[in-house]
Amino acid sequence: MFQMTVDDVFVVRGGVAVSGRCVNRKDFTPKLVDREGAEYMATVPFIKHVVPPEFDYITLELNNTKDPRALQGQVLSGQP
Repeated sequence: MFQMTVDDVFVVRGGVAVSGRCVNRKDFTPKLVDREGAEYMATVPFIKHVVPPEFDYITLELNNTKDPRALQGQVLSGQP
């Protein structure tokens, strides 16, 4: 299962982008959930083609984010 720990949070184009270390990057799904059960829809921006999949770092754009600062340090996991 895909999982990432949010190291950085950025506000971009009126949305939120997060980046951090991840495991099982090849298993990425757009439906993510945090430890409290909040759900997010994520997309991988253009950087997907720049950073090889063997790296353990990822940047994602998130929808449904009410408080971007609360994402700092969160663990986001993929949902089937």
